Amino acid sequence: MLLTWSPHGKNDVRAAVDYLTAPRVTKPLAGRPHSVVRSPAPETLSGNAQLVTQYTNALPFRCRYAVATLSFAQEDIRVDAFRNGDPEVRRMLQSAAELCIAFAYCGIPARARPPILVTAQTHTGRVELSIVFPRAAGMPGARLYAVNPNPPTAASRAGWNALVDVLNDHVGWADPRDPLRRQWLSAPSWMVAEAAELRRAKSAGARGFDLSAPWFQAWRLCRAAARDTEGDRDEIVARLNAGLACHNWGVTSQSRRDLTCGPLIGPGPHVTFTGAVLRGGEDDAIDPFDAIRARQFEILDAPTRLEEAIARRWEANRRLRSWSWVDPPDPMQFLSSTRPAGSPRETLMGALERMTARVRIFIQSHWLAKTLLKHPTNGLRAIVAQLNKLNDQYNTPRPTPPFSDRNPDRPAAPNARSRGPSPRRQAGPVSDRHFPDRARDDIGGREPDPSGAETRRSTLPFGFGPRRGPDRNAARGGDRPSGPVGRSAGSVVPARWSRGRWLREVGRLARRWVGACTLAWRSDAAGNEGIFVQAGHRAVWVPVTDHSPDAEWEARVASTLQKPAPASLNGAAERPR
Repeated sequence: MLLTWSPHGKNDVRAAVDYLTAPRVTKPLAGRPHSVVRSPAPETLSGNAQLVTQYTNALPFRCRYAVATLSFAQEDIRVDAFRNGDPEVRRMLQSAAELCIAFAYCGIPARARPPILVTAQTHTGRVELSIVFPRAAGMPGARLYAVNPNPPTAASRAGWNALVDVLNDHVGWADPRDPLRRQWLSAPSWMVAEAAELRRAKSAGARGFDLSAPWFQAWRLCRAAARDTEGDRDEIVARLNAGLACHNWGVTSQSRRDLTCGPLIGPGPHVTFTGAVLRGGEDDAIDPFDAIRARQFEILDAPTRLEEAIARRWEANRRLRSWSWVDPPDPMQFLSSTRPAGSPRETLMGALERMTARVRIFIQSHWLAKTLLKHPTNGLRAIVAQLNKLNDQYNTPRPTPPFSDRNPDRPAAPNARSRGPSPRRQAGPVSDRHFPDRARDDIGGREPDPSGAETRRSTLPFGFGPRRGPDRNAARGGDRPSGPVGRSAGSVVPARWSRGRWLREVGRLARRWVGACTLAWRSDAAGNEGIFVQAGHRAVWVPVTDHSPDAEWEARVASTLQKPAPASLNGAAERPR
């Protein structure tokens, strides 16, 4: 069994989940996309693909997931036994997956672990087990912490290698680091997978696919040169440069243990070949018997190395926060107590439970809708209309604290401490302390108010600062008049209706009697505020002087719009406020 990790982990996890679960995927073959049908389709052994996708994509980290693949040799697990649901085969696969998950999240409680997806693929003629690890951990409703199952450190690689050695030795699977399995020349894993997919597509009858790409030609030439020259590095490089010249390819770089081929001019893919034949005879100096003996001692020491790796990872995960105490996992006990994975009975029961839950939700929604439709909705409509009416009639202002500039007339509490006059209070409200009287109060030939309510402040007799007259801003202080209050003494602005509501009401009538028009809230020369209606070449001035619109007001406005008085035509447009 061989354990590999995907280099992807920063993009949307939906692409990885779809690749691991979809029966049809698109792969690049010979430089163009090719649709591959997986028969049989991938099988989900544990986890929910939708839940894992939503959880992982919602993580606030840059690297949000990691994918590990356990590849088994054909002699390790019989594909037909796995497809037929052999309990022993599925128990071994479940043991391997659960041990990998326990090692990745050791020291973290089960409630704090993220959802994990485990799938199996058998369409290639051998079993491949894929595990999606979300790189996070945290209790429900608490802060999330980043957890990397495979950090790029030597200690992490040694721990995972020890886990693979323990699994292979315990179950009897093939050892990928066996000296007898040493490859004299190897290509990148993506190129090996693409070559295998090309061979399967060609055997299935697909046309236009072959191994004529430059990287496949480089692999073929490198193998032939290594076989003919018995590992002479200079001769291998010379043959590669000569054979790849027609593709504008050649050896771009080389080191003591490998060499890289790629395009000599411009961008393009580069392939690196490694193997014992390129190491200058270093592996030949090692006695095969000594290499096998050293590997056997390494396998015997694998349980000890795994326990040390578990202790290190357990301590690192415990340092994230004060988790509840979780004992380090025991690999041997774990392997012997795992139940079979993905048995037909469990799969069927899980599907039935999910289907029952959906049917229950559908029936509940149906009965709720049916019950609501039986009852008349006139009562609810009457309640909504009454609430809207009350909201229009009672526009309650927000409460003001005592002794504030917004409400100086409010009496003090009975047990409040007496407060004498101060220069700050006598200076008036902070909002108007530095603002002079408005210039428009004296325009239009109007005489100033002799009482001083418009232009002067009057001090309250009990020393709580100046108060405003009835014309400046009655809503914030001073004596409230019986009628609507405006900005100036000569204007009357409704107190209950806002400008927006008046504009909407006048616009409704204007569109009814005039047609398409534009409206604007302006003031005339006398300071009276109203609505200016512009319809083509006609300009009508509609003063706003009532508390709220009624039938008499609507008739008066309709008459003004149909037959505007001469004084109202363009009168406000000449002197906009």
